Amino acid sequence: MQGIILVKEIKPENKTEGGLLIPDSANQKSLIKAKVISCGEKTINDSPDIVEGAIVLFVQYSASDIEDNGDKFYLVGYSEIKGVVEEE
Repeated sequence: MQGIILVKEIKPENKTEGGLLIPDSANQKSLIKAKVISCGEKTINDSPDIVEGAIVLFVQYSASDIEDNGDKFYLVGYSEIKGVVEEE
């Protein structure tokens, strides 16, 4: 599919460095961090940095979500990606 990528959500940590548990309701934000699983065909305007294995950020409401065995996947358009994250 042209202009579409499949990403898998990276679940936020549910503990602080001090060991305090963070409830799931506190982690519900509109910006999602996810790993690119598969890329559709790019158009000339799509970012070359979005490749399989990249970590990206996108707005939750701009994507279609799919759940499979407790994992959450999203179908996102290249134009909906807000940034590519450099992992250390």
